[in-house]
Amino acid sequence: MDKLHNIEEIEQQLNLDIKRHNKHKNIILVLVVLIFCFCFRNVISYHIKFAFAFPAGTDKTIINTNQEPIQVNYDENLSNKKTIKYHSMIENKTIELIPRASYKISALVTAHNSFFPVKDKMFDAAALYDIGLAWGKLGDRDFYKKYFNSYTAKNGLFGPRLLWTEMKTSQMPITQEYAKAHFSHSHLIPATRNIMSALLKIKDHENIEIEGELVDMKYVDGRRTYSSQTSLTRLDTGLGACENIYVTKIKYRNKIYK
Repeated sequence: MDKLHNIEEIEQQLNLDIKRHNKHKNIILVLVVLIFCFCFRNVISYHIKFAFAFPAGTDKTIINTNQEPIQVNYDENLSNKKTIKYHSMIENKTIELIPRASYKISALVTAHNSFFPVKDKMFDAAALYDIGLAWGKLGDRDFYKKYFNSYTAKNGLFGPRLLWTEMKTSQMPITQEYAKAHFSHSHLIPATRNIMSALLKIKDHENIEIEGELVDMKYVDGRRTYSSQTSLTRLDTGLGACENIYVTKIKYRNKIYK
């Protein structure tokens, strides 16, 4: 009987130890989840805010990525008078947008990025999305994937937002000059939350049609003024060659978003 009693005590103690262990494990798991949610609270809330995109309609017309972007420059004097007070969707800031041209582009998405963990005073509060686009011969999906590879990211925590494009071979059926004139890196300023939600659904190497305006940006913070000028040509390269697009409409996977 003593042996049986001892075995029962041992089993009871073992079960108690297991329960304590599981309890401690669950507490640690909850703490890890809470710490993760705290550290990435901005990212989580960001994706919750832009979780749902509702199409305004459908358009099954094939997106023609072979054509050049359509741009109509505004008169500079009139442009300076027509400004847009843009209220940031993620920060309590109002940025002034100065339209420079109407713009429409049908292109292949070569790269995209919306993750900017450290935000600057103006630019990251308005331009919530970066996208690499290609058109002409580069707008053909198979052609682009065969000869090029692209990605876009912020250069360090506080650096500019850049597009890197690698040519996989020097033996291409097009010149480098043609290639440079037929892809771009654009910073997108969504006119509505719905457009931003739709942008977050975009995948690389799919076709998209973007409509809106090329805009300069200005933000006054006390005595200091921050500004960014949009590119108005597809022939420039390097810093300052990106388009700032105030996006009022996109077409993606036969659906229209406004």
